[in-house]
Amino acid sequence: MLLALSGGADSVALLHTLTALRNREGFSLSAAHVHHGLRPEAEQDAAFVVALCDTMDVPVTVTRVTVGPGNLEAAARE
Repeated sequence: MLLALSGGADSVALLHTLTALRNREGFSLSAAHVHHGLRPEAEQDAAFVVALCDTMDVPVTVTRVTVGPGNLEAAARE
């Protein structure tokens, strides 16, 4: 199972829940974090996600993207 992990409260709570279920049910779990660089805290968000996944033994991939011109929200989703 792959979890999209922003580092916000909702996705972190889901990570904790899925980790507990993984340990009980035995499925594999990994996480993905997209670093849009849109907020000043983006570097800290990515570092937090990596550190959290490390402590929970969840493989994580951080992908850095550049958001193009135009509608910021639509470009970030792409």
